[in-house]
Amino acid sequence: MFDAGYIHAKAWLGQRLLERAWQMTQQTHRVTKAWWWADSFPVARLGAPRHQKTILVLHGVNGEALAWGPGWLPSSVSPGAEGNSVIAAHRDTHFHFLRNIRLGDEIIVEDAQRRKTVYQVTQTRISDAATMQAAQANGEKILTLVTCYPFDALATTSTQRFIVEARAVVDRV
Repeated sequence: MFDAGYIHAKAWLGQRLLERAWQMTQQTHRVTKAWWWADSFPVARLGAPRHQKTILVLHGVNGEALAWGPGWLPSSVSPGAEGNSVIAAHRDTHFHFLRNIRLGDEIIVEDAQRRKTVYQVTQTRISDAATMQAAQANGEKILTLVTCYPFDALATTSTQRFIVEARAVVDRV
């Protein structure tokens, strides 16, 4: 019971500390860590208006980064860039809202230069973690969100992933 409460408290606190680092990154145009020993830093802000959710996305998808927020997979394109950007997070904290995502929902990604890209959810699916594949971009801006599945599982590990694909519909400055 303590562990469950701890991960939620850490996720909440992390987003508050990361918000300060994000603001400094946008003001100075230099990467800013939320605390000096952090092994990651914010790279984007992700918003899901229908779900009243706004969260900061961190560089990397290692366990330390994912404990504090969603992580951007660095082998994918930067959030908001042309190509497929992949972001992962835990199903029971930052991506818990994905259980209620619908086709057509908007997801907004803001980069460090304050450019916003509006995506629209075009597909959701469940995939085996070992065989899942990201969508081919073919000149489009695609955002892929990934979390463990099922959402209500008691086990902390899962071989299935819930995948949300969204395609860019608008760029805003």
